[in-house]
Amino acid sequence: MMKEKIEISGSVKNIVFRSEQNGYTVFKIQTGKHEIICTGYFAQINENENISVSGNFVVHPTYGEQFKVTSIEKKIPVTENNIEKYLSSGIIKGIGPKIAQRIVKIFGDKTFDVIENDYESLTKVRGINKKFAAVINKIFLDMNRSRNIMIYLQSLDITPVYIAKIQKRYGDDTINMIKINPYRLTDEIWGIGFKKADMIAEKVGIEKDSPFRIKSAIKFCLKQAADTNGHTYLPENILIENTAELINVSVDAIKENILQMQVNNLIKRENIKNETVVYINIYYYMEQYIAKKILMLNQNSEKLNFSPDAVINKFLIHNKIELADNQFKAVVESIQNGITIITGGPGTGKTTTLKVVIGILKAFGFYIELCAPTGRAAKKMSESTNMEAKTIHRMLGINFTGDDDMQKFEHDEEDPVKADYIVVDEASMIDISLMYNLLKATALDTKLILVGDVDQLPSVGAGNILKDLITSEKIKVVRLDKIFRQAGKSSIVVNAHKINKGEKLDLTEQSNDFFFIHKADSNSIIKTIVDMAVDRIPKRLQTNDLTEIQVLTPMKKTELGTINLNKILQEKINPPSMFKNERAFGLYTFREGDKVMQIKNNYGLEWKCIENSICIANGFGVFNGDMGFIVNIDKLISKMIVKFDENKYVEYDFNQADELDLAYAITIHKSQGSEYKAILLPIFNGPPMLMNRNLLYTALTRAKDLAVIIGLPQTIFAMIGNKKKLERYSALDYRIQALDDLTK
Repeated sequence: MMKEKIEISGSVKNIVFRSEQNGYTVFKIQTGKHEIICTGYFAQINENENISVSGNFVVHPTYGEQFKVTSIEKKIPVTENNIEKYLSSGIIKGIGPKIAQRIVKIFGDKTFDVIENDYESLTKVRGINKKFAAVINKIFLDMNRSRNIMIYLQSLDITPVYIAKIQKRYGDDTINMIKINPYRLTDEIWGIGFKKADMIAEKVGIEKDSPFRIKSAIKFCLKQAADTNGHTYLPENILIENTAELINVSVDAIKENILQMQVNNLIKRENIKNETVVYINIYYYMEQYIAKKILMLNQNSEKLNFSPDAVINKFLIHNKIELADNQFKAVVESIQNGITIITGGPGTGKTTTLKVVIGILKAFGFYIELCAPTGRAAKKMSESTNMEAKTIHRMLGINFTGDDDMQKFEHDEEDPVKADYIVVDEASMIDISLMYNLLKATALDTKLILVGDVDQLPSVGAGNILKDLITSEKIKVVRLDKIFRQAGKSSIVVNAHKINKGEKLDLTEQSNDFFFIHKADSNSIIKTIVDMAVDRIPKRLQTNDLTEIQVLTPMKKTELGTINLNKILQEKINPPSMFKNERAFGLYTFREGDKVMQIKNNYGLEWKCIENSICIANGFGVFNGDMGFIVNIDKLISKMIVKFDENKYVEYDFNQADELDLAYAITIHKSQGSEYKAILLPIFNGPPMLMNRNLLYTALTRAKDLAVIIGLPQTIFAMIGNKKKLERYSALDYRIQALDDLTK
């Protein structure tokens, strides 16, 4: 049951804390003889201001009772005593206690009317000349405008944290801008989406068929298609259908606005494979750039001044390594081609092949950069090659631009990465944006080696980069398909390849690393997962390290989805305690000690690498899929600290909590690029387009030492037989082919 809001009026006694970054403020309000600690997000608040606040009292475990403010109204003082206090507080620069006293002595309770409408009369006050009087008038009018803007935005149910952002962005023009076109907020204020802007538009009287509304809805549908399903474009007929369903306007009106947006260069519309498609501009230009740069790099093949076969054989003999024919071929192609793709499933020797490539290149004095899309994948690459591997973001040198939703890198075309070869592992995870920035920072005389499993799920972000590069048939691809003897002893590896080929698994087989537990209902599956995750697997692996045991599930919702499983696992693994601070956010209650995952790229989040209480490095950027643990929650200043891999500590404001999910259970899609000692995989039911071979294969290949599947055998067999994948609209392969044909 919702608490009824309480209203309190008084004056701001003093500011205890204020964050310039997001406006979060702790202050004391004097109401009668009482002082009350208040907290909230405010665009601007000053000491001695008269205000009225609404909200509720909450109890902080350390700091006691506080008043959590949800809305605030500033009031001009009316008594002579309060007017003098207000002016003497320093709110108007240049007016101190003495001048404030003189002003009020002359003008009394008419002081503010004089300042606003007859400011030249202020020259009657000793110490105020005509120029200073004009300055006082301007500051006072600016403060009034700011107060009126805040009141107006609050009337539209805009929360204080966004009021601060909007006022900072639009200044005195805020009200006018909102009244004309509130949909601008979706492009210019991070965190305000179409649906929020649409609610604001309804309150200010924007017509349902307004071109502003229709155009914003069209862009929203394109962005949602990219964010939710990884599409870089949508067929025009699907875009029209999605937009009409979203805002209930005529198809003709949507078509007309699409054409207007095309003319005004707000979107890109073209014919691909006999179908009219529509792009957000950024993805259109990224696809074009990637296609062009790929073909340019591909021309960087050269004849070597040594015989690669002889050198490779000598290296293999010296290091007592045996390669299969395709591995040998992959080494040769990698050394001499501008771009080479090495793909293959688990146990096919990708790592060994890579070691040989790196060993030979190092022997000839070439400089090599190793990288991967995620921190966990980079760590795994470092361990397998005995060389430093970085995340792609770190290699490119990410910078903070001041916008959490934008990325900027130190290395680009003007200052490319200094390397003879760049080797990228887990290349199936690379989305269009990351590939674009990687290629911008790749010099034309640098060779690129992409290693990955094309049969895994595509990237979480937009695009289908690895698959499109392969299907373009313009780049050298070597597929490793032989399972090596040692890997063949693993049922995880053998069964993964069976799944990929569509072969039926023997779920009754006894194995050291692969188990199937038949359970016929979701409650039994949940009970088994909890038992295995909390007790049996930690005992078997002799570890309580939560980073080594991961529950993977096909979806977020349903009883076996991440949301429900996380709540259940949290209760067992990290239950409530009087010694642990916690805070409810949306679907979850976050608690100190919880395992969490970042669920969106935030290029502006600062991290500090801390060892033995000493900061040894710092930087910006926390990325979709990064996992860590909550080490501190401080309700007084509304912040929590999360420790990620490599001892990276990140401070989150509470208003950023929607960027985190509990991670005791994660979706299979979010597990890409990661490897765990043990995985637990519930397989029960779900939509056919999701429950397919590709998903099951990706899940199983995340396990290193142990994979346990719990559920229904018939669902597993149905997934193996289901080759259908969710279609991902991308045209990089088409663009590479078309551009190559054009240049011939």
